[in-house]
Amino acid sequence: MGTRCWPGWMIAGLICGVALMRPIPALAAGAPPGAIAELVGQVQVAQGTTLHGDVSVLAGSVEVEGTLDGSVSLAAGQVLVGSQGVITGGVTFRVGQLSVAPGGRVDGPVNADGQQTPNLICPASSPTPCVVQATSTGLSLGRATRVVTVTRAGLPAHLLRALGWPAWVPTLARVLGWLGLLALALPVAAVWPRSLGTVVDQIARDPGRSVLVGIGALVLAMPVLLVVSITIIGIPLAIAAALALVGAWFFGYVAVLALLGTRTLQGLFSRPANVLTGILLGSLLLELAGWIPVLGFLVRLAVASFGVGAVLLTRFGTGQRWFGGQSGGGPVGGPPQA
Repeated sequence: MGTRCWPGWMIAGLICGVALMRPIPALAAGAPPGAIAELVGQVQVAQGTTLHGDVSVLAGSVEVEGTLDGSVSLAAGQVLVGSQGVITGGVTFRVGQLSVAPGGRVDGPVNADGQQTPNLICPASSPTPCVVQATSTGLSLGRATRVVTVTRAGLPAHLLRALGWPAWVPTLARVLGWLGLLALALPVAAVWPRSLGTVVDQIARDPGRSVLVGIGALVLAMPVLLVVSITIIGIPLAIAAALALVGAWFFGYVAVLALLGTRTLQGLFSRPANVLTGILLGSLLLELAGWIPVLGFLVRLAVASFGVGAVLLTRFGTGQRWFGGQSGGGPVGGPPQA
C-alpha cells in the first residue's frame, strides 16, 4: 500500500465534528444565560434544569424536558417538549413540527411557516401529545396520531417508559452493537490477513473504481434479488446471494477499518502500524462519526460502498478476476504490521 497519510488530519476533523455537532444538553440547573446556535444537530434541555437564552437550529431538533427561558427558532426539524417541559418564549419554524407532551407547554406564540397561534399548552389529561405541523400544504394544528417524542437513538420515549426501560437503553444497545462488530472484525483480520490485505490494497490503489462498483452493487442488489426470488428455484439463489452480499459488506467494513486506522497511525507516528491496532482505532473513528447527524449516515454509506466494491473487485480478497487472471495493481498482502 502507499504511504500517504491523508487520515492523519481526519482524526482531528472527526473529533471537532463530534464536538461541534453533538447534542448540547443543559446539564446543570441555572445554566448561564446565552444564546445557542447550531447548524445541524440537537439541543437538549434535561428534566429539572433551566437554560436561559434563545436557541436557534438550522436543521435538527430541540428537545425540552426542563425549562427553556427563551425562544426557539428552527428552519427545518422538530421541537419536542416533554411532560415537564416549558418554553417561556415562542417557537418559530418553517418546515417540521412542534410536539408538546401532555403537561408540557409553550407560553409564547407559535409561528409555523408564517401562521401563528398564541401559545400551545397541552392538558395533562390529553391521551396524546399536542402537535403543530408545518408542511408544504400549510399549517396543521391538532392531536398527534402517534407519539413523536423521541430519544437520541430514535426510539419512542413513551414506549420505553411503558416497558419500564430507562431512556439510555437505545444508546447502550448501540454501543454493544459496535463492540459486537469489533469483536467479529478482529478474528477476521487474524484468520485472513492476506485476503484482507488484498482488499485494503484495492481501496488504497483505486478508491474511485471501488466506490463506483460498491454503489452499483448496493443499488442493484435489492431489485435483482427480488427478480431472482420470484421462482421457487430462484429463492435459494437469492438467499445465497443475499448472504454473500452481507459477507462482502462485513469483509469490506473490516478492510476500511484497517485502512483508516493504520493510515491514521502512520500519519501520527510516522511508522508502520499493527493491523489489529489500526482496526481498533478505525472502528472508534467510524463510530464517533456515526453519531453526527446526517454526516454519520453519509460516512456509513461511503464505508459500505468502498468496502463492497473492493471485495467484489478482488473476488473476496483472492486477488483473482471473476473471469480468469489476477486483478491488477499492487501487491497481495496484509495491511502493514509493526
